[in-house]
Amino acid sequence: MTVIQIDTLNNNQNYCTEEYHVGIPDHEIVAVDKQYVTNKSNIYCLKEGSKTYNSRIKMMDSNTMNIIDNEGNEQFQCMKKDRDKVIIYNKDGTPILNTFISDNFKKMYIYKGENETEKLATIETTDKITNANQKCRIQFFNIANNENEELEMHYNKSTLCNYIYCNKGKANETVIGTIKVDEGSRNECKVEISPMVDTMLLLSLGTVVVNFVTVKDDIKKKKDFYCDVCSYCCLISTITAILLMLLLTIIILKSVSSMD
Repeated sequence: MTVIQIDTLNNNQNYCTEEYHVGIPDHEIVAVDKQYVTNKSNIYCLKEGSKTYNSRIKMMDSNTMNIIDNEGNEQFQCMKKDRDKVIIYNKDGTPILNTFISDNFKKMYIYKGENETEKLATIETTDKITNANQKCRIQFFNIANNENEELEMHYNKSTLCNYIYCNKGKANETVIGTIKVDEGSRNECKVEISPMVDTMLLLSLGTVVVNFVTVKDDIKKKKDFYCDVCSYCCLISTITAILLMLLLTIIILKSVSSMD
């Protein structure tokens, strides 16, 4: 069981600074709670942290991810259970929500609190996790306007970034968030969020993307290992065949020599 901490950094600092790519939606987007909606764009960095003991959740922060605000204050914490579930806590250690992965990453769910009882959103994809340009649909009840809503998340291979859209394919289509995993570390990513958008919803998508990348890397490592094993076996087979041919040649030459 691993723990992930989430720290947020303001865009006026040296770390995690980047030109904003997000727009402003034509309505509020809230899946978790209105308290997580702000009137400005923000960038959050989920990054690997130190190995320390966390007294609030009473376990080691082994393989952690940290998030602090522009004043150096801790904002949220996450606890990762296996690869299927991540729980996000507030500063007091109270669970806010959890993301749960099922059906081989074809379906993912966001639940309120730490149990799988009150569902806040469903994330679905028909693509394999190894697909280079993966697309996901995020369906939820928007408590800001009391309507069901659907967002789309598209991975762009050229920019190595996930883009979250509202009103996708319509005249008022808007990018309301981006999620980009650091190329140098599969456990670090940047989440960019529009104003009027539920921060907690986008952070939960960030934990899902980190899981995506982790599993993709593991699959790639296994494939590379099997390729290396196959290459090694082919090399051994080739060398063995050459040695057998040499041995056979020697035996034949000795037989011909003895006949003479």
